[in-house]
Amino acid sequence: MVAGYMHNFKNCVYDLYKSEMLFYGGGFAYMQTKTREELKEELSKYHGLEKLLYWFYTDYLRRQLLGSSRKKTMNRLKACYEANRESFPQVYIRHQQKLLRGWAWVGGLNVHRWGIILSCLLVRFDIYLYVVIATFPSLFLMNYLQYKADLRVLNHFKS
Repeated sequence: MVAGYMHNFKNCVYDLYKSEMLFYGGGFAYMQTKTREELKEELSKYHGLEKLLYWFYTDYLRRQLLGSSRKKTMNRLKACYEANRESFPQVYIRHQQKLLRGWAWVGGLNVHRWGIILSCLLVRFDIYLYVVIATFPSLFLMNYLQYKADLRVLNHFKS
């Protein structure tokens, strides 16, 4: 259960940064991550089953923000993006693309899928579970690097 939670948590954070790359770097407007305030406002619009389903979605986004360093810079990045729409994507990609590859190793589905396949072929699924737990601290390292990269993007537009 611990490994499952850790796997899910790492995957949520990776999905956040992947979505942000698609939004800021790729121009996919529907991939923009919403702030907690925006989510609370939208949740009030729904009722019944729709509200329950939207709550599950907001819970997923809450876990993304909880496990990421982006909550510290999210509003500033959005404001910077709005003020510099022409040049922001190139700067964002330059500072974030390598990190996204690192996030893929931490929480990417393909890496985990291959780990599951290999451990099952060895008839030692427990090895996969131990690796998931042992690699959980990589989430903290990547968050530190991510925060520094976010600051570099923001500092680029200060001058």
